[in-house]
Amino acid sequence: DGLLEKIKSDNKTNIVNMIVVADHGMVDNSKLVHKKLSANVAKEALDEIKYIVDRGDIAVKNPSKIDMVVDELKKWTDMKVFKKEDIPDYYRTKNGKYTLDIMMVPNGNVTLSRDNDFSQYFPENKGDESEESQSKGGDHGYEDITSDYDTEGHFPDMRTIFMAIGPAFRENYSNRWMKLVDEYQVMTHVLKAEPMPHNGTWSVVKCMFKENVNDA
Repeated sequence: DGLLEKIKSDNKTNIVNMIVVADHGMVDNSKLVHKKLSANVAKEALDEIKYIVDRGDIAVKNPSKIDMVVDELKKWTDMKVFKKEDIPDYYRTKNGKYTLDIMMVPNGNVTLSRDNDFSQYFPENKGDESEESQSKGGDHGYEDITSDYDTEGHFPDMRTIFMAIGPAFRENYSNRWMKLVDEYQVMTHVLKAEPMPHNGTWSVVKCMFKENVNDA
């Protein structure tokens, strides 16, 4: 509110466009079952893990052991497990510079709990292992991906906000849902910048703008 008041007091409401977004939603941890990696994966595979980032991206010590670790992880039916080269294209991370050997994606019911017996793998996850402690707050990393705009994903808690105000945007208008990749073309349009190649869909967002009011 303070920022909007400042824009108004400076007589810039007809100049400044403002967009408020977040990168993802959050799920209430109390909704999730907390399971330890070490309780669901054989020690032979655990011993080959070098480290884990964000409790889902895994680096393996010996490249020759990646298949073995993947095969063991796949026995854990609460998780989707992919070798780097097998990560589906819709994640757009397969060729990422920092993508690790293995990616795990939990289903909508489970989260990797703290595992102090193996905290060397993910030290940022060390702490109170009690269910009461871990059920506080929220978490993310669950899949709500859809390949088109006709069907929504299956994990709505991961959806986030997009709000915009300013001279470029229609007032009191609620647009249909869109993908995060669509935000880029909204920003370049407002800035009158030539967009680089992207994966957004202009027809989904153009009706937000005043000049396209008849396209809604």
